[in-house]
Amino acid sequence: MAADIPNSPKRFFRLWAAIVVLMLAVMSFALASPPPASADCLTSQDHFYIALLAQRNIGPKPGYTECDLALHGRQTASVVRQAANPRAAAAYLALDIYYNTDLTADQAAWQVAAAVSAYAPEMIPIIRRTPVEEPSVA
Repeated sequence: MAADIPNSPKRFFRLWAAIVVLMLAVMSFALASPPPASADCLTSQDHFYIALLAQRNIGPKPGYTECDLALHGRQTASVVRQAANPRAAAAYLALDIYYNTDLTADQAAWQVAAAVSAYAPEMIPIIRRTPVEEPSVA
């Protein structure tokens, strides 16, 4: 009958041991987890993109890192690459950057051009193509 008593010392020590084991498991998981990401997230393309932006004094906003800036560049290049009209998409993105940041219109256009140059260089001839060079439909 002693085992049925809710406040028995045996039950107390079992509960206490379970809590200690649980706390140690949580603490060991927290200590064994990897450290937060560092600046090693940049590839050679990212370094090229950031160097192009630095030519016009463009850097990450306060609270952001170069990794965040590189991610934005990759997203910009991806949008231009996947657009039906890459030239219009690049122009739209430049306007969007201009109106939603504190960059000048020249800096916004440079940011889009740098993203395309670094991450989608195959799109440069398509974007630069003038209407005279468009293939004729005959």
